[in-house]
Amino acid sequence: MITSLYANAPGLEIFPREEEQSTTLLMLPASNQIIWVSGSVLTALTAGAVSTIYHQGRNHRLNNRQSIIYFLNPELDEPLHSWVKPRGSDLEDIREHVRNAPLLTFSLLPVESL
Repeated sequence: MITSLYANAPGLEIFPREEEQSTTLLMLPASNQIIWVSGSVLTALTAGAVSTIYHQGRNHRLNNRQSIIYFLNPELDEPLHSWVKPRGSDLEDIREHVRNAPLLTFSLLPVESL
């Protein structure tokens, strides 16, 4: 849903448009600042009002690079619905999207496996 990231050296790269991954923006937080990155779960919860920020971390082989990353995701033990009702449709349970988004988008393990 949301990734909180602190880094003290270059490495975070943002893709401004999902379909155009050849263009990247290099990001470095200001001193003692945190970057919040929205994920596909937040996009689903807001019915598209908040866009997903596609990104990657690049290893520049710097000796003193430190990153602290915290992932925030919703509980999946009860139905999970969008906070905004999409026009012309009913609210749908998005738990399967949450469980499978890491696998579908990034070839990572599903949430249950973590």
